[in-house]
Amino acid sequence: ETQAVLPLLDCDFFELLRSCAEERLDPTMLKVKEGMRSVTVVMASGGYPGQYETGFEVTGLEQAGMLPGVTVFHAGTKVQ
Repeated sequence: ETQAVLPLLDCDFFELLRSCAEERLDPTMLKVKEGMRSVTVVMASGGYPGQYETGFEVTGLEQAGMLPGVTVFHAGTKVQ
């Protein structure tokens, strides 16, 4: 899940991608922010990724996003 990994980078992500495409990647180009950690938690409806039910309410995202150092990403959801 790249949304958890990308914030850890302390380098130019575009340059990493370009150097890969041009077959000139130098491992020393990859820099990670000191002391940073990341975790991904996936909440999915039963049956996902096959047939699954929709329309369930997800709560607590706003409160979680207010915690220091926490960023909440979500996809496939609808704000009402």
